[in-house]
Amino acid sequence: MQINDFIYDLLLEHNCVIIPKVGAFVANYQSAQINNLNHKIYPPSKKITFNKSLNQNDGLLIDYVATKNTIKYEEAEQNVLRWAKNINELLAQQELVDFPKVGRLFNDSLGKTRFE
Repeated sequence: MQINDFIYDLLLEHNCVIIPKVGAFVANYQSAQINNLNHKIYPPSKKITFNKSLNQNDGLLIDYVATKNTIKYEEAEQNVLRWAKNINELLAQQELVDFPKVGRLFNDSLGKTRFE
């Protein structure tokens, strides 16, 4: 399993997942909603946003990678930092970076990182 896939798993249990030197996915609780126009009820959910300023390692992602891959923390840290560097390089080249079941990151024409 790739590190990209772990983001979704972590967001199910946590409200913030930081990718060191890249930014953080932040999950905000959304209460249940009723749409009277189409007579539908939507269950509670989490709305995911991305904050580039939250990029200092808090250990959550690295610890999860270490546990899932049964490797030492230091090795997981090197893997995550290498992966984060690759993400930044892809964004600098105007590439999309996909995070399954979460969304994707890209840089707009002004070089600002966007999430959809």
